[in-house]
Order: sequence, then C-alpha cells, then structure tokens
Amino acid sequence: MAGQAFNPYAYASSSPDAVGVNPEAFNPYNYAQTSPPQVFNPATGSTGLLDFGLGTVPVPGWLERGLEGAGEGVTNLGRGIAERMGLESPQTIAADNAVDAPLNATTAGKVGNVVGNVGATLPAMLIPGVNTVAGGAALGAGLGYIQPTAPGQSVLRNTLLGGAAGGIGTGVGNRISDAAGSWLAARGAAAEQTAALNAERDAVLSAGRSVGLKVPPTAVNPNLVNTALESVSGKAATRQAFQASNRGIFNRLTASDLGLPDSAPLTLSGIRGVRGPAGHVYEVLKGMGNFPSDQPYFDDLHDVLSRSTDLEKSYPGINSMANQKVQDLVKAATVGSHDSNSAVELSKLLRNQSSANFKAAFRSGDPETLELAHAQRGVADAVEDLMGRHLQASGNPELAQELSASRKLIAKSYQAQAALKGNSIDALRLARQAQAGKPLDGGMGLVARFATHFPEVSAIPKSGAGVSKLAFMAGLAGEGGAAYLHSPELAATGLAAMGAPYATRSAIGSGIGQALLAAPRYPGVGGLTLDQLLSGAAVTGRAGLLAAPIALSGP
Repeated sequence: MAGQAFNPYAYASSSPDAVGVNPEAFNPYNYAQTSPPQVFNPATGSTGLLDFGLGTVPVPGWLERGLEGAGEGVTNLGRGIAERMGLESPQTIAADNAVDAPLNATTAGKVGNVVGNVGATLPAMLIPGVNTVAGGAALGAGLGYIQPTAPGQSVLRNTLLGGAAGGIGTGVGNRISDAAGSWLAARGAAAEQTAALNAERDAVLSAGRSVGLKVPPTAVNPNLVNTALESVSGKAATRQAFQASNRGIFNRLTASDLGLPDSAPLTLSGIRGVRGPAGHVYEVLKGMGNFPSDQPYFDDLHDVLSRSTDLEKSYPGINSMANQKVQDLVKAATVGSHDSNSAVELSKLLRNQSSANFKAAFRSGDPETLELAHAQRGVADAVEDLMGRHLQASGNPELAQELSASRKLIAKSYQAQAALKGNSIDALRLARQAQAGKPLDGGMGLVARFATHFPEVSAIPKSGAGVSKLAFMAGLAGEGGAAYLHSPELAATGLAAMGAPYATRSAIGSGIGQALLAAPRYPGVGGLTLDQLLSGAAVTGRAGLLAAPIALSGP
C-alpha cells in the first residue's frame, strides 16, 4: 500500500483484519447514513421503565405517556418564549412537533399535556386582578402569544384564542366558585349545627369509648358502609353482643364508685354494706349538740319552693295550689336551731322517703309524688349542708370533708340499689334517675348519660348474641352442596359464610373498628378553613379553564 494516500473511508472496508469485525458494520459513516436512530413511539408501545436519573422504575405505559405529555406541556411555554426572542425558529418547532405527534395522538398524552399547561399556568393566577374577566383575558392572550408556532401557524390566532379562553374561563370559573362557595357554606353551616346539637352525645361517646363501651356504627354514622357491615354481622345480634360487653363495664364503673372490688358480683347485700362504714360519720355528728340555722340554710329551703314562689310573684294566689305536702315539709324544717341527734335522724328519714317516692313516681308517673321526692331530698341536703358549715366553723374541717364524702357515697349506694337487676346494673334505670333530677357523677354518671344517648346497647341482654339466619342458611346450603359434589372449595365457602357474621361483628366491636366506623363524622373541611379550600379550588379551576383550551388548540 506504499505510495497510496490514506483514505479513512476506504480503510475500514479494505482492512478487515485491523479491527476484526465486519467492515461494513464497523463504518460509522455508512451506519449513520443507512440506519437512522429509531425514535420510540409512545402511541404503539412503552419502555415500561421510568428513568429518574438514579435508576429506572417500572410503570404502566399510560402513566409514562401521561408524564411525557405533562413534561411537553410545561416545556411548550419555554419553547414559545425562546421562539419570540429569536432563539428558536419555526422550523425547529415544526421538527419538535413531528417528534411529539405520536405522543399527542394518545389519550394519556393529551391529558398529560393539559395537566402540564395547567401546572405551568397556576403561578400566574397569583397576579393581582387576574381573577377578573378582563384580567383573565389579558393573561390568556399573553399565554396564547407565547405558544410555540410552526410554519403556517399564526401567533395572532393563538393570542386571540388565548384571550377568549382566558376571559371565558375566568368568568365561568368565578361563577362555579361562587356556586361552590354557596353550596359548601350551606353544607358547612349544617355540619356545624349538627355537631353542636350532638356535642353532648359525642362527648359521652368519647368518654364511653375510653373505658371500652361499644356502640353500633349506624347509631353514630348511618352511612352505606356501616349499614352493609351491620347487615352482614346481623343488626340484632350486634346489639345483643354489645349489650353483653357493655354490661360488664357498667358493673365495673358502679363498683368502682362504691369502693367495691371489680371482680366481685354486685349484690343487694354488698351495696347495702357500703352504707355501714360511710354512716359512721353520722354517729359522730349526733354528739355535736345544738347548732343554729343560718341564712344559707333558709335560702336552701326557699329554693325548694322557688318554682311556686316565682309563680306567686306573677300570679298571686297560685302558691296555694302548689303541692301542700311540699309546703308542709318546708314549713316544718324552718326552725331557728337544731339538735344534732334529731338533725341526723331527720336527714336519714327524708332520704329514705325520697328514695321511696322516686320509685313510686317512676311507676305511677304522678308529678306530685315526684315533686315531693325532690323536696325531701332538697331539705335533707339543706340540713346536712348546715351541719357541714357548723363543723367548719367549729374547727372540724376534716370531719366536714368526711361528711361530704359519706353523703355522696350513701346517695350513690341508694341509686345503685334502685338500678340493680339481678347481679347487674340496669343502665336504663340509672338514666331514668338522672332524667328525674337525681345528681349522678363519676362512673355511674357516665353510665347514666351513655344509656340516655345509646339505649339500644345499654339494656341488660336477655340472651346471648343471635345467629344470622341468612348466613346460617347460606352456609348450610354450601355444606350440603359440597357433600353432594365432593367439592372442598364449596365446603370452605360454606364455612366462610357461616363465620362471616362473627368475624364482621368482632371487627366492628374492636378498638380500631369503633374508632374508624363509630366516631362522629361531619361534612367539614378537615384542617383547611372553608375560605382556604374555596380559594385553592377557584385558583386551580380558573387555571384549568384558561390553560386547557390553549393546550388543546395548540400544535
């Protein structure tokens, strides 16, 4: 080859041994001319991989096309600005459009393009005045002006279309925003009103759930999901199961208030036995001697007759029509001084009579008997309050505190005794006592309030949880079919049908189930205020109404 000029084009084809490969395949110039790079067509396939720079992640083809379309929508603005500045030519735009044409022919690509345009437009929504029709039209015209244009496409056309889209979109968006605002405001006001009406119930529910009390989800949120779940578990069976569970908690709360062991069953003798140690302080009080009445004592007696006294001011003579027994009781207790022994016995007598009259009033519904029961309890309270103040004044504050604690414990023992049914506390009876005006606090107070709001799971259950007849029949049919067809799969299905109510009931009654399904839900807006929600929705909506027509009418 000496004396010949070196030809790099011929060298590759005439010296195969120099590289050890097919000379024609090796020639990069010939390869470039005969094998142009293949451009991936998103309309016909997908790589199935999304490259984040640090690695690839498998994704569905539609998601890949949507993301590529969104990227194109965002970059279009930059390409248009570059074109207006003379940094890109219409021919370059046309070439790019040809590459993107297969992508824009797909649904995912179109949707992604619109989303990208909306995202790029959102920051412009913060410009003052853009929320007016004129401002939206001006912004739309500006966005139309900077859309990239290929040869044969009109900047003026894009500008006019953008202005029209901006003005119309802003106007429509404002109307939608106003309508949505009115609807959400009404919905929020209704939710607030409902929440206010249910505030006491919700507080009782929260306190009850903290000690393990259960309620059916539909008692709080009667929605489609909860109704379906209770249908599977059996509505009646679910209530019976929760009654049985709640009964043990009612007993435990009552025993705790009375100072009785949680593990021991509640009995009449056990409840009565509480009054023995608690009554010791009254024996000490009998030795106090005489003590005078004071003004608070007379005020307390006056309060017993306050209802009829207030009416007497407006309707003279009405007082004579009030319960005569109440008037006689208050008159008898209106004395200037008291013998401590007699005062203690009077208090015991009035409390026993009050308890008996409350029971009689519950049975008969006689309002005069109920009024007398309240008056007897009120006078007993007035006498014991007077004794407590005397102990404080005479330098016995510890004995005064012991008297207060004993009074409360003895009162609760009578309340528990009246609510005892067998070896269980009837929560509904406690609720009736509270409704009649008997003071109840602590655990027994929670029991009474819970039974007031959720009576369907507060009664003493008559039997164990029932069996869903539908589930039993479906399971029985499945087992029969399995035996006939010798099908293990059908047998398993039958067993699953039989067990579904129990599993669903267990899930509903679990701590997680109660928190998710039986917690109050109101149609509010979560952590966002209504104004923030509406503002964000209005901004996004106007951006979409403005940018979507521009994106869809673009190249």
